[in-house]
Amino acid sequence: MNYKTNYLKFLLGIMLLGNLSLITSCEKETATVEPPDGGTPLYVDTLYEKPEAIWSSMLNPDSLFSQSMETILYNNLVISSSVNANAAGVVCAFDQHSGQLVWEWSDFLPDDNHQFFLLRQTNQVIDNYLYCQNRKARYCINLDNGNTVWRAYEDWSGSFSNTFENNMLRTITHGKEEPYIDSTDFYISPISSNEWKKIYTFRRTDDYDANVPNFTMEINPDGDTILYFQARRLRPDPSLPYSGRIDLYALNLTQDSILWVQQKINASGNSNVQPLTISNDLLYFAGSHTLFCYDKEFGDPIWKHQAPSSLLTSNYIIHNDLLIYKTDIGHTQALNRFTGNLIWETNTVYCCAGFIASGDVLCLNGTYLYLIDLTDGTILYKLKTPGSPNGYFHTRFAWDLEKNTIYGPDGFQIHEMIIPPIAGFNAP
Repeated sequence: MNYKTNYLKFLLGIMLLGNLSLITSCEKETATVEPPDGGTPLYVDTLYEKPEAIWSSMLNPDSLFSQSMETILYNNLVISSSVNANAAGVVCAFDQHSGQLVWEWSDFLPDDNHQFFLLRQTNQVIDNYLYCQNRKARYCINLDNGNTVWRAYEDWSGSFSNTFENNMLRTITHGKEEPYIDSTDFYISPISSNEWKKIYTFRRTDDYDANVPNFTMEINPDGDTILYFQARRLRPDPSLPYSGRIDLYALNLTQDSILWVQQKINASGNSNVQPLTISNDLLYFAGSHTLFCYDKEFGDPIWKHQAPSSLLTSNYIIHNDLLIYKTDIGHTQALNRFTGNLIWETNTVYCCAGFIASGDVLCLNGTYLYLIDLTDGTILYKLKTPGSPNGYFHTRFAWDLEKNTIYGPDGFQIHEMIIPPIAGFNAP
């Protein structure tokens, strides 16, 4: 059994443990919201609060809980998906105002296992195209009508893709002898054409393999194309099956030169596989237990922050001056993105959450839908689904800022919900 299989089993275990913790962590809590005028504080019963549903629509015809991809708002449509053990996967588009089904897509290639919707990070939207990828197939769907733009069988590749302008980015790994990965090819393609062009190959030069799960691309002020990526370099050994290291690279593709390398920043060879994030002149990366910030031009370390638990399945976002992230067991922390200093911390239990931030309000999913004050981490609301008592908010929602409503699935239905008013706080 190679390390890829073991790693996937580890991720599955993290998700199962997270779901179990959701079931067993139903203690009753209250939150105090202090109005700015010094009036009477508002006490919110955060456990049993339910948002008002404007509309609710079924995601699947049976009674089994279904997984869904991240919710997408597009041109008055709400896009979601559904897949479970009894039903083939389907992408659904609902009218944003009425909840009526507009189109469905299920044009899978033969023998595809329909599970790519569980890899929520691989769903990308550019213009009117939705790109989906798993380890067996790739698809592009026209969001205007639900038609297949193209579909293709997949070689083994990094499961986490990235985008650059109107292009998709992905990697394909190669190995002469498992479990070594001898090289990783970097590819780019316009999302509408499925015409992939190889632009770079990262090769193994020592005992550590050359696994690159994804890469980030930008054009510098001189017009040169710059690639940033992590190399997850395991060194297979019967006695130490996971010994390895993580190296970070910045490469000038135009000049065919390496700008900088940060080696052995994580001795375990394990890390978060979210693509490196660039904001202004800074580059952010999550290791297995530590967040790092570097100067993107020279690779100089700016700061690092030790997380309270592992980060392998967590997400992080940049919002204003904050880097907000969630650990595998549910700690949510906000750091000053320039200094790495901890601003606030709260525990929302669920791992792998999706974030939406606007103004001073953070929306994240779990068993509940959490609304958090970004200034101090106060949980303003902890909302249950308005639908099935067995449902929970397992994937990232979409937020209509003009209507102040949120859209997302609970495993059985998809809802449009009104965000409740909060004393002393304006809607973002």
